[in-house]
Amino acid sequence: MVPVSSAEKPKYYSAWAAALVRLRHRLRYPIPHYPLEYCIHCKRNKDAGLPFLTDNIGDDLLIVIVAFALVIQTPIWGAIAILLLHLSFWMVYEIGYFENDLISATLEPKSKTPPRFFEFRDKFSVTTAWIYAAVFGAAGIWAVSQVPDWYFADAPENGVWIAAIIWVGVLISLRVIYGFYNRIDKMSRILLYLPLQILKYAFPILFIGLAPAGAALIFAQILRRWLPYIVYRYSGVLHKDLPIRALRLLVFLTGWTLLVPSNITDPAHVIVGGAAALLLSVRGMSQLRANIRNVRSVRDDDWQPRKG
Repeated sequence: MVPVSSAEKPKYYSAWAAALVRLRHRLRYPIPHYPLEYCIHCKRNKDAGLPFLTDNIGDDLLIVIVAFALVIQTPIWGAIAILLLHLSFWMVYEIGYFENDLISATLEPKSKTPPRFFEFRDKFSVTTAWIYAAVFGAAGIWAVSQVPDWYFADAPENGVWIAAIIWVGVLISLRVIYGFYNRIDKMSRILLYLPLQILKYAFPILFIGLAPAGAALIFAQILRRWLPYIVYRYSGVLHKDLPIRALRLLVFLTGWTLLVPSNITDPAHVIVGGAAALLLSVRGMSQLRANIRNVRSVRDDDWQPRKG
């Protein structure tokens, strides 16, 4: 067989060879990305109107800490544990984000990917994300074991290992659910979006107790994420003017009030309820005031039902 000289090789020959070399190099030595880099700079950046850090740290994480950590014996250790486990959770959730965009760019005829997706396509490493998740998860399990009233306090030697196994199960469940979510049609995703939100906000209940007011807060937060998604899927429009933070406040106050008669002597219900009401009021009062200002006579109402 006569070897082909480089001068006689067609152009596509060198292009394919270079692509194979890049692929082989990426599989062996994936370019490391930083924790939550894809979320912050690609999936939910400021240009998209969804600043990730403000929404994730200032809303999601803070709500989970208020719901779970205020009334345990060591609130600081509880908050640290929730922070670390929250980060571990989001390392795997970020894989779902990336996979969602990758499947969209690869399989969907009318794909919609973030502007910087192709910059991260060759950079994001699933292996690296799992390493981050393991490191933060191990630290979070150790931190939660420092809480005197955590569930496995009576089994200090085996409790940490049991908790670690439970957390691995949480992350695997998250990955499996998100994997199915990314591979089914968009309307069917509505049902799988709910367990994703339950895992996101209720995971500490596997290790520490939850006051009734905290349960009302977590429920309100789950609805705060799920309801706009339902509206988006059925209308095809992401309604940024939907007063969802004001509705979250009202849902929480309703649940908290309904639980008062059965928890009237429980100080935790008052402490968590007051802190949660204050936090949700700060986050949602502007929307509530705007809706109150827009109240007018039915004679001046120009509302029309949407067609379709």
